[in-house]
Amino acid sequence: MARIQNEIDAMEAELRELESYDPSKTSITTDELRLGLYTGLGVKADIRNGKPVGVVLTSANQQDLRVMRLDQYDVDYLSNQIWEFIS
Repeated sequence: MARIQNEIDAMEAELRELESYDPSKTSITTDELRLGLYTGLGVKADIRNGKPVGVVLTSANQQDLRVMRLDQYDVDYLSNQIWEFIS
């Protein structure tokens, strides 16, 4: 019976920890979040001094290369360009 109570206590402690997690308090920038999405699609990141600054698009045959900075393009335009390039 004591073993079951210990398991219940451990699970309740884990539940409290999970419920106390607030993802809005993370320090991820929107650029880092977008870059994470793009790299998940197979796009390479252009990282300088430990900060994401752009994406590197390479065609399947490695003949076409395009570097696009995150701060130079509108979010929608950049997303459309990446989607067209990878599809």
